[in-house]
Amino acid sequence: MMERINRENNASLIKKDQIYVNRAILVAWAIINVILAVAYLVEVIKGDRTPLYYGIFVTILWVPLAVSCILFKKKPDSRNLRYIMATAYFAMYAFVMTTGNTLLVFVYILPMSAMLVLYHQVKLILGYGIATIVLNIGMIVWWLFTNTVEDSGIKDLEIQMAVLILYFGCAYLTAKVYDKSYKANVSYIDVLSDKNDQINRMTFETIEAISSTIDAKDEYTKGHSNRVAEYSVIIAKEMGIGEDKLSDIRYIALLHDIGKIGVPDAILKKKGRLDDQEYEEMKRHTVAGESILSGVGTIPDLMIGAKYHHERFDGKGYPSGLSGENIPFIARIIAVADAFDAMTTDRVYRKRLPPDVVMAELEKGRGTQFDPKVVQAFINYLDSHKELLNGSGNDS
Repeated sequence: MMERINRENNASLIKKDQIYVNRAILVAWAIINVILAVAYLVEVIKGDRTPLYYGIFVTILWVPLAVSCILFKKKPDSRNLRYIMATAYFAMYAFVMTTGNTLLVFVYILPMSAMLVLYHQVKLILGYGIATIVLNIGMIVWWLFTNTVEDSGIKDLEIQMAVLILYFGCAYLTAKVYDKSYKANVSYIDVLSDKNDQINRMTFETIEAISSTIDAKDEYTKGHSNRVAEYSVIIAKEMGIGEDKLSDIRYIALLHDIGKIGVPDAILKKKGRLDDQEYEEMKRHTVAGESILSGVGTIPDLMIGAKYHHERFDGKGYPSGLSGENIPFIARIIAVADAFDAMTTDRVYRKRLPPDVVMAELEKGRGTQFDPKVVQAFINYLDSHKELLNGSGNDS
């Protein structure tokens, strides 16, 4: 499960990066469009452009951007947006290039091409550069053929082509270096995830071994910790807890009874009712569990299940007499899972309870022994998984 979660986390990081770049370029594109729209409006006012030209220009500016924004809203991580934005902007550039009356129009392509480097797609930058240079060469040939450019402007055309070639050459190299660095980082993250998976597996196996050791003290509670962990995860899922939290819940539940290591076997295996002194000894397993686990910092709040799983929602539990939501949430989940397993398995002092009695006891404990929301979530699950009511522990 942890391997899947880590893979999903890596995919999520890549998705967030794609969304961030798409949004950044759309915002920058909108700013560029505002600047161009205002600049050309000034030219219309001055009489250098006709209203018809301005209308066509504004349409070419804003319609593709509006379409791109709609597509971004529907699928913000879309990889196709890069091609749509590049093509749409190039169409605007081609329009002003072929209808412009100044050599400086060639600089219009630079803002978008600079932003496309963020995608670190070498082929995209290369294709964009080739298309731009071909268009400029075509326009230069046309200007020379129609004598649009005087002899004194030939030098400017040479500078224009040199700037474009140098610019796209640098953009190409930048994108290539950036892409290599990006892929190296992704690869490094994958390696770290694999190592993290190994650590998580070792942690889980160690915790399982410890919990099995605890359960082995009493043949009647064999497998108890594992079952409580499974039930706790079921309840957490039913309550909408995210996958990234479930592994911690499983670990905490697996070790909820670790304090019983210090409880004498005579008390654990006693067939009759515990006397007051024995009961007080048994109750100490909660604070003992807290003491054992409090120094473990790998898993957050690992000790809260051990210390608080016998607290009651009405405040009559132990060791601290906490009530309601003052009891840690995970401990409230474990309390229901622990009680359910106790009722559905044979114990040294009684046989497992019938399914209808188990359900009645869960209902009875709502708001007194158990958090109403937690126990309701488990009851909802049990309604469609009644096989659990027959017990999955020891048989006799």
